[in-house]
Amino acid sequence: INIIGYDWKSYQGTYVIDPNRCYFIRDLSQNIWRIVFTSFDGMSTGNIEFNSTLLANNTSVENIKEIKTFEIYPNPTKGNTTLIYDISEKSDIYIYDVSGKSIYKNMLNNNGLSTVSLPTNTLNEGVYFVVISNNKNIFVRKKLIVQ
Repeated sequence: INIIGYDWKSYQGTYVIDPNRCYFIRDLSQNIWRIVFTSFDGMSTGNIEFNSTLLANNTSVENIKEIKTFEIYPNPTKGNTTLIYDISEKSDIYIYDVSGKSIYKNMLNNNGLSTVSLPTNTLNEGVYFVVISNNKNIFVRKKLIVQ
């Protein structure tokens, strides 16, 4: 609770859950989960309900020491999407269309499990490739589907 915090709910006579707030959590087995709180009965009971979705297990990323986590959520997407990553060195993220043309580039920092919003709501429907690389290596490439 100290890591996630308390901003997923507010008190307005009863507790109201923020339906647009989600968290990405890495468990001890290095699996990545998306957590959305759905109910909170208050401090007197401490009962909390949430939904969890397994986004990546510890075998999702090939055994590359520079990248511990690399997931895209949601995928397929109709709007913006979120990149969840954990890299050990500064790298760049690219989005390429199917012809190989780079249509997006941004720098990723190596500060543990992080997220970055990708502006996919401006892309036409189709298939794209999301690539993480540095000056020397292409680490990972994943397919992104925009609907």
